[in-house]
Amino acid sequence: MLASVVRDEEILSPGTQLKLVRTTVPGAVGESLAEADIRNRTICTVVAAERNGSVVTNIGASFVIESGDELVVAGTDENISRFHRWFAS
Repeated sequence: MLASVVRDEEILSPGTQLKLVRTTVPGAVGESLAEADIRNRTICTVVAAERNGSVVTNIGASFVIESGDELVVAGTDENISRFHRWFAS
C-alpha cells in the first residue's frame, strides 16, 4: 500500500476502514506471491506470513506459500471478501 502512495495513487480516503486478517490460503499453496497475483486479483496487500510458529515480515514477491502458512492480509471489507473468494477455499 505504501508503494501506491509513493506512486501518487489514491488507495485510501478519509473514512476508509482498513482491516488486517490472518488467514490460510489453500488456493495459493505452492505459488509465490507474484504467481498468486494477490494484489491485482483482490486489491489486498500481504504484510506478513506465519510459518512454523515464526512470523516473517520481510516477504517479497518470490515468497512461496506453503501448506499451513497463515498470511496477514490488509484490505477493506470488500477486498478481504474478494481475497477469501479467490484463495481461502
